[in-house]
Amino acid sequence: MAYATTSNLLKNNNRSVNQMIANQAASLVKTGLSSYEDSLDQLAGLVAENLQDKKNMQEIEAEIRAVHTRNKTLVAAYYMDFQTGKLHISSYAKLNLDVRDTDTYRYLKANPKMQWLDVYKDKVTGAIMTSVVAPVFSDGKMVGTVGYDINLSTIGKIRAGISLAEKIEVADKWINKGYSVSVVLRIIGIPRSTYYYQKNYRVEEKKISEGRPAPGYSIKEDGKKVSDEQIKEFLLEEIAGDAFNYGYRKLTKVLRRNYKLNFRS
Repeated sequence: MAYATTSNLLKNNNRSVNQMIANQAASLVKTGLSSYEDSLDQLAGLVAENLQDKKNMQEIEAEIRAVHTRNKTLVAAYYMDFQTGKLHISSYAKLNLDVRDTDTYRYLKANPKMQWLDVYKDKVTGAIMTSVVAPVFSDGKMVGTVGYDINLSTIGKIRAGISLAEKIEVADKWINKGYSVSVVLRIIGIPRSTYYYQKNYRVEEKKISEGRPAPGYSIKEDGKKVSDEQIKEFLLEEIAGDAFNYGYRKLTKVLRRNYKLNFRS
């Protein structure tokens, strides 16, 4: 009985830990996705400004096309007009629908803020897709929404684009707490060999690059110490004069000759 209880506690604890690690790794992906949100928020602002200035729909469509052209990862960018029911989309597609009959309209009416919609299969391409939408307001009233359609293979590219250093940082945090290296690396998505290679390389790189700590001073020929700050002043004085075009070797000779500094000590 005691064994079963302990076993269950350990299993539950491991599930909890695995979920925390997975959530932390997922947060790295979320950072990548935030670029879509920032871009969409800007587009919503542009459309709102155009509506406020009574600009025609052709100008709004031009803004949408420009965004789509700049961001090659988007399958489509669009504006749903909740007043007319029309869809203004880039790439252009002739769709006979009233946007007020869509789930997007219902979701935003219930919760008028930026939202990531459910994953779905595109009927034309068969690709697994998701969408992010943001409401557009005019005079305090929600009049439409802008949105991006995104192929989920792009999300995979974002995950792949997360730096290895960030993944290793997350892995280190949990491994240092005593959790299984294999489990942590599997959840975060780092091959074990890659992890250890990077760890060993970092240590070696650190050993090579650190060298002897700078003491913060140099010694004159008479044995007296001269601070680095004082040496900087000497250098500035020389550069302001005849040594303005000297390289570091000549400047070192000048410091030795004029100020009796012995850099080899």
